[in-house]
Amino acid sequence: MRRILENALSRFGERIGLALTLDEQGSLSLALDEIEIGIRMDRAETEVMFYGIVGSLPDDAPDVFHRMLMAANSQAALTDGGSLGYDLEDEIVTLTRVHPIGWITDTTLEESLDRFATTLRTWQTALRDIAHAGRMPLGAAAGDMPATDAADAADWIKL
Repeated sequence: MRRILENALSRFGERIGLALTLDEQGSLSLALDEIEIGIRMDRAETEVMFYGIVGSLPDDAPDVFHRMLMAANSQAALTDGGSLGYDLEDEIVTLTRVHPIGWITDTTLEESLDRFATTLRTWQTALRDIAHAGRMPLGAAAGDMPATDAADAADWIKL
């Protein structure tokens, strides 16, 4: 299975002008349109995980944002099938998405990385925006959620 992932990554890297090679632990990092994405294969070499940092959660983040993070995890469309989490050690919000390696082709790898980068960028923007402007601009890129500000978000997730 490792070879499937390595070959797809290598061909994708050729198309974007980067040498993409897994390290001994089955990991690598890359930037797509300035979005940092980690790629890690599990020890059994049956799954690959994409992961990225959404950002630091502001100490004064409104309660609606915490609820939105939980709602996004329960409604996978808001994360494109990924999971939002909180790293207690680094105190950061993260986004992860796991795929079976056997499902990977050149097309599915490229499309999945693009969708992951788009979803990650959307949540990074939402976190940054709520920290600085007090509103949440989540839209089509995060799963067609109609919220345009914190009050709308609260209504949409029926809190």
